[in-house]
Amino acid sequence: MRIGQWVIEEACRKTIEFQRARPHFPLTVCVNISAAEFRQRDLPRRIAKVLETTGLPAKQLHLELTESVLIQDIPSALEMLGELRELGSAWRSTTPGRVTRR
Repeated sequence: MRIGQWVIEEACRKTIEFQRARPHFPLTVCVNISAAEFRQRDLPRRIAKVLETTGLPAKQLHLELTESVLIQDIPSALEMLGELRELGSAWRSTTPGRVTRR
């Protein structure tokens, strides 16, 4: 299993565990996606599977991406972001010292 995949799965699992313990306090989990992970075409499918398996609503998963990842191949990045948005997950662009929410 890839480390990035493990991180996403564990983050979603733990968020569900915490949510069950405190159902009146909605939680959101942010997971940083590496450049290598973002370039993998099956990322949206894998994230969809994790959300389905763990039961975490997509709106509670926020994916963080550095701006440098997004500008390496803009057309591919826009396509990937569209696929991730269709899942219902939010994403953020991060740069040192700044976070932009989408």
